[in-house]
Amino acid sequence: MFKIINYYITSINTTVVIRTAMSGVPTLNYFSRTNGFTPFTPLNWWQITSFIAFAIFNCGFYIIFAPVLEDTFRTISLIVYSFMSIMTFYTAFLATTINPADLLSFNVDREALDSSTRADMRAKQIPGQRWCSVCNHHVYLQSKHCRACDKCVQGFDHHCRWLNNCVGEKNYREFFGALCSVLGLTTFELALAIWLLALSTDDTDAMLDRLFYQLDTQSFRTILVVYLCLLIPFVGALGIFSKRYFTTILTFFSMHPSIQSNNHR
Repeated sequence: MFKIINYYITSINTTVVIRTAMSGVPTLNYFSRTNGFTPFTPLNWWQITSFIAFAIFNCGFYIIFAPVLEDTFRTISLIVYSFMSIMTFYTAFLATTINPADLLSFNVDREALDSSTRADMRAKQIPGQRWCSVCNHHVYLQSKHCRACDKCVQGFDHHCRWLNNCVGEKNYREFFGALCSVLGLTTFELALAIWLLALSTDDTDAMLDRLFYQLDTQSFRTILVVYLCLLIPFVGALGIFSKRYFTTILTFFSMHPSIQSNNHR
């Protein structure tokens, strides 16, 4: 008969608790996703789509849109677009990697307590806290358990499939920055694509002469139309989604004043 041993495997992004049963076969006790890049967990398809879309939009601008512009406007466009692209990557990376969990219950062994001890803890009233029946632990009043990440999130707003991470009090500012950045990025590229499509009816040869590769007029227009078909629904969906957050941002910040101090515990 084997003695029951607890193995705790901890890394920067994930904590997996494995119990070895008396049979000697390791079984997973629980798994809580730390952030959107947690190892051993699959990336969400929406998250993968966002990577692909970001790459496509950037390639379209730097390879097709920017080269056909006149020198002065090209320089301005490159500065503006590059700044928004960097901000989109930076804020989205932060929003994805920050762990928004309620640390009162995160990585707590849910099976460590016997039923009587758990009942006593649940009955105990702690100011500013409540009991989570999933985590089997006290959490902050404004925390909510996310089934996708299997953890309580402090100041929970929603689970973002694009980031594969929850959005809460600790990463809401980064999420909102990413939302504004990607909206500005795609809107700028959409306006530029429409403008280039309009110009292509009169001065296509002059624009295509600035390219460092050969591209005929019909192919250029087709590429612009394809990008418009991608950008219009993307920007439209982002605009509708952003409107909700622009109208509720003040309410959220008033409900979670600790965001103001940027306290990423």
